Amino acid sequence: MIMTPILMPGFLYYSTNTNIRVLWTFSGSNGSNPVLAPIQVGGLLYGVTTEGGFFNTSSARSYGALYSINKNGTNYQLPHSFFGGVGPLYPDGDNNCGVPGQFSGYLISTGSLIIGTTYTGGPSTDFAQAHATTDCGGGAIFFYNTSNSSYNVTFPFISSSVYGNQPNSLIIYNNKIYGSAFYGGQGWGNFSTQGNGTIWSTDINGNNQNIVYPFISSSIAGPTGFIQSGSSNMLYGSWLSSDGGIFSFDMNSNIFSELHTFSGGSDGSFPYIPPIVSGSTLYGGATNAGVTGSGVLYSINTDGTGFSVIYNFGSTSAVNPSSNLYIIGNTIYGLSAGGAFNNGTIYSVNKNGTNFKILYNFTGSNDGQLSYNTFTVFDNVLYCTATYGGTYNEGTIFAYYL
Repeated sequence: MIMTPILMPGFLYYSTNTNIRVLWTFSGSNGSNPVLAPIQVGGLLYGVTTEGGFFNTSSARSYGALYSINKNGTNYQLPHSFFGGVGPLYPDGDNNCGVPGQFSGYLISTGSLIIGTTYTGGPSTDFAQAHATTDCGGGAIFFYNTSNSSYNVTFPFISSSVYGNQPNSLIIYNNKIYGSAFYGGQGWGNFSTQGNGTIWSTDINGNNQNIVYPFISSSIAGPTGFIQSGSSNMLYGSWLSSDGGIFSFDMNSNIFSELHTFSGGSDGSFPYIPPIVSGSTLYGGATNAGVTGSGVLYSINTDGTGFSVIYNFGSTSAVNPSSNLYIIGNTIYGLSAGGAFNNGTIYSVNKNGTNFKILYNFTGSNDGQLSYNTFTVFDNVLYCTATYGGTYNEGTIFAYYL
């Protein structure tokens, strides 16, 4: 049954599930097609859209925006719109190269400072790139200060750069910024025509960039990002080449360790999002393969031992997990494709794989339609974006009360 939304101040309630609330629906001019989850800074949610915002008359396109909104759905603002393009005339970066980028708009914060990535575009002194008509650019790091609204870009990811291009994760450790890039690096041309990817670092201001690990082998390439274990020196991430795999990286020693390589069989394939750390155990999802071919959830010790598939998707309408995970107590929360309306789900499952539940089925209408979206949790409320759907089919921001 299609749910009827009841209009309320600041958001939409859905009459058949009062846990879900649509905080904002995008219209294009105020941004559109968000992918990654917002973050919380000073009590507000900040996030990035892949399209919409300022309309660039030179290219007759819009390239996405940085938005802010109260957690109750009021006071939506666009602190910054990306101007897009590639080369020295376009230092701003953008998050769209034809379609919304899967890893577009990664954000972290320290105090009042937001540090983010654009997946494409950005400044370049490379003449060929600056004048190419099909090159989307390698992306950039941007800094936005919420206390004074200042914005600047410091680190360009040039498409042929040894540092990589198309950045997809960020953390701060020992006063340095660490990130990964899906393409580029020293393995140029092996994983793809754009290279195998890197782990890189800069100082806290985005300068003095270094490549700390190049993905040289085409069989271990295309990092999809990483997470940090608390405030420790350890990163845990995933890669996509072949059937994908899980890795650890020590930021003190720069030692890379392969923890598990997926076979594309019963253990799954293509871990699009890095695992989450819970004690000495990693939990994550592989989007495809598994017993039913619909993806799996897995657990593995942080030292690479004890890999186990804890849940096979396909026994319910939820399929192909592709979001990050969040753990409260013994319960794992995540997002998937499929569902009753084939527009995605919010699900929960115990750490041992029992008691799987679909908490919410997206209709693809006013509530939204998921597409590789991620989420964040504050005070037991799950905040997420839907790339499509909403009143104008330009995406939504929603909250789910756990």
